[in-house]
Amino acid sequence: MADTWLYASVAATALAATSWMRHANEARQQSRHIKKRMGVKGRWDDAFDIEDEELLLDPTIEVPERRSMVLVIGDIYDASPSGLVLRARLKNADLFLKPSEALALIVITGLVSYILAELLFTQGPVISAIIALVSAVVVPWLLLRSRRDRRLQNFTSQLPIAAELMSNALRAGLSLQGAIELVAREIGDPAREEFGLVVREVRLGGSLTDTLEALEQRMPSTDLEVMVTALLVQRVAGGNLIKSMGALSQTLIERQRTTEEIKTMMAEPKFTSYLMPVLSILALATLNRAVPHFLDVLFHTVPGWIVLAFFVGMQVLAFMLIQRFSRINV
Repeated sequence: MADTWLYASVAATALAATSWMRHANEARQQSRHIKKRMGVKGRWDDAFDIEDEELLLDPTIEVPERRSMVLVIGDIYDASPSGLVLRARLKNADLFLKPSEALALIVITGLVSYILAELLFTQGPVISAIIALVSAVVVPWLLLRSRRDRRLQNFTSQLPIAAELMSNALRAGLSLQGAIELVAREIGDPAREEFGLVVREVRLGGSLTDTLEALEQRMPSTDLEVMVTALLVQRVAGGNLIKSMGALSQTLIERQRTTEEIKTMMAEPKFTSYLMPVLSILALATLNRAVPHFLDVLFHTVPGWIVLAFFVGMQVLAFMLIQRFSRINV
């Protein structure tokens, strides 16, 4: 019975991987077709300025239709409420995937986890299915969180440069909106993308105050909060905005230097918090392969369930405590 489940999961994994690869391949073909019609070479990010992005909405550009039933179902999910929520999370994590593609990868992750659980633990399809379900939830969540934090960190590290550019632009006689446009043109991603979105929203009729507050909500950074507050207060109450931006740039540089020193000191405890559960699981898998049926008592008896629950609870508690104590806000 276990072998049947294993073979079925292998076949399902192969089918899911094939469907996802076909989906991604057709998406790439569409992208190449659009680039060819528009005469674009290289990456999209390098091909357009802020003023040129409306070309992507050119109705004269024909896109080949996607005829695969898998892709039709994927389009339906992409337009659903849960798909839109997942799309926002993928964007915050700087992952350029459609929600349906991300969902396919989650399914593949679960199937691969099931196969590995069957091979390493040999405790039957139920236990393997539980492990696969947990892996399909935890692994994508950790990936999205890691990518989101990295993008936010990269954005925060660019704020001193953005403040300095604004100060120079204001000193040259540009307005605040013109200074933000200069930042969107001159700085790199992800700040270029976020400030570019601010510029586009203002051009479409939004107020600068609302767009800056929306930026603050998209990128929950203390440094950005300080910067937006300084811009809005100086804009309403008046004052020397040039001097404020210059001083803010130096302050942000000092804050980031202090933050990096603290992160360096806290790197070892954080690494330990991730290493502990991984080593524990690998040790159990190794013992179970070396000694057949070593984990039978743990998974198939009431005392074993109690010990297993205590083990998992202590691992989660240790992880949360280490993460909490190593988090220091500057």
